[in-house]
Amino acid sequence: MVSINVSGIPAVCSAATCGAFTIETLALTPAVTSVAPYANNKIQAMLGNDVTIVGTAFSTDMTVIQVNFDYKLCPVKSATATQIVCTAPDLPYGVYTMKVTFTDHGYAAIPTTFRSVIFPIQINSLSLRDGSTVGGTIVTISGYGFSANSMVVYNGVEYWDVIGYSNGNLTAVTKAIVGEGSASVRVIESGATSNCAVSGTCTFTRRS
Repeated sequence: MVSINVSGIPAVCSAATCGAFTIETLALTPAVTSVAPYANNKIQAMLGNDVTIVGTAFSTDMTVIQVNFDYKLCPVKSATATQIVCTAPDLPYGVYTMKVTFTDHGYAAIPTTFRSVIFPIQINSLSLRDGSTVGGTIVTISGYGFSANSMVVYNGVEYWDVIGYSNGNLTAVTKAIVGEGSASVRVIESGATSNCAVSGTCTFTRRS
């Protein structure tokens, strides 16, 4: 029974059941039992990829389901009584906490094992693979785990000027360099350095 007091005087209920409040049993509480993809004790989430949440007592109504990785929504694309699929949002490299909310039930029970979500960092492609030795070449780096605060490094020592970021695409301008040559491009975010999706695709060549 829920009661409300105003200045110490209990409110009167106009209906027989208006003061009733039921705490659901565990069987009726939504519960997460597994999440994929999963590796190294963390959920692995990459921009645009599916995150599949398996459990019990889920709603089939997507409008009442909300999946969050910290402050960011993971938009729900499908839902059944035992499975929710959402699309990983754009987040920089880091570890986030997953929360699943049902507006008609409250929070889902999530084991500690499935609460941590890691967003890795990786370069998938470069818009240009060569440029002038005098600099000024605009290169768009596509991948995930980036942000507007990411740093772009060429050959491990030269920092390019980042001029824009949007939805997995980081845009930077090359600087002048003495002599021709080829070297790798890397993105650094929150202390982590990107790997390259395919060997060689992160190589940029300077030509006179």
